[in-house]
Amino acid sequence: MWSILGVLQWLVFFSWLQTWWEYPYPLRWLLISGLALSYLLWIFWLSLPDNHRPGERNLQPTLGLGNSISIMRGFILVLFCGFLFSPWPDSSWKAWLPGLLYTLAVLPDFVDGIAARLTNHITKLGETLDISIDGLGVLSVSLLSVQYQQVPWWFLSVGLARYFFLTGIWLRQKMKLPVYDLPFSVRRRGYATLAMGLFLVILYPIFKPPGTYIVATIFAIYILGGFLWDWLVTIGWLPTKPGEKYLRYENLFMKYVPLILRFFLVFWVFAFIFTNSLPQFRSPAHWLEAGVILCLILGIAGRVMAIVALVILGYYQTTAPLDTFQLGLIVIYTNLLFLGTGKFSLWSIEDRLIFHRLGVRR
Repeated sequence: MWSILGVLQWLVFFSWLQTWWEYPYPLRWLLISGLALSYLLWIFWLSLPDNHRPGERNLQPTLGLGNSISIMRGFILVLFCGFLFSPWPDSSWKAWLPGLLYTLAVLPDFVDGIAARLTNHITKLGETLDISIDGLGVLSVSLLSVQYQQVPWWFLSVGLARYFFLTGIWLRQKMKLPVYDLPFSVRRRGYATLAMGLFLVILYPIFKPPGTYIVATIFAIYILGGFLWDWLVTIGWLPTKPGEKYLRYENLFMKYVPLILRFFLVFWVFAFIFTNSLPQFRSPAHWLEAGVILCLILGIAGRVMAIVALVILGYYQTTAPLDTFQLGLIVIYTNLLFLGTGKFSLWSIEDRLIFHRLGVRR
């Protein structure tokens, strides 16, 4: 039934594309999305025997709410994948279509795991579906972002990182070399969530280079750095359990580097005022930006404010190119988005939303 639903959705969307997209792009969309749909259904079929709780052998009588949500977002992702290797639709709201489809495919990712945990329907099937859909999504959005020239070409390494990682593990196993299990990392989950936030908006026409190039570069440094660290743990070059010395250094880094960034934000703003003049608050966006900068300086919901600040800069560049001051703000905002506001923050409520798994039972 789920397979029939996926195929019907695929054909209906193709029929709609034919009504406004010029030839041969609908047929190209049909071929590429069809390959993505086949991959998803293949993974689904192979993983059906894993539809049981950990430690049990009896299959669950239903797929469960969490798995159903995962499959639905996978079908939406299939529609998104079809836009690969075709030009960006350039007619009014249709230019927003790829970004909107990816958003619809990703947002349920924040609730499918919660639904599975709250309904006590955690299965290996759900884990496989979640990882496979996320991997396909990151790869496809990286390809399309490069194709649309929203990010530099080497950003493809972010989309391919997981597959290189898994291939490396497979090769080591074939060569009878040791492969060590990765310890649980709250940072790995948090950075993956933040990276998903970038992918959600990178294909919206409101965001353009060079701002997107700067943000993508900083994101790539954090994400690829995390993969490199995990790889060194996997091959045994780094310990699976970090010692107290490492934890102390990490704690100092996460506390004081964001604090330095906040001090630099103050310096950057005052330098702009000194070299120019007092800013004219001519629109609500200017007042909103001033409030967001104040919140970042004081450490109030830093990551949320950093996202708002980046959106504001994206709004500004719809009317005029970003200047040097605004490009510098992008660097500061993006780093604060990953690191938080650190020491002496007044309110860091967003850390719990990013790093805590909602719906976990005690």
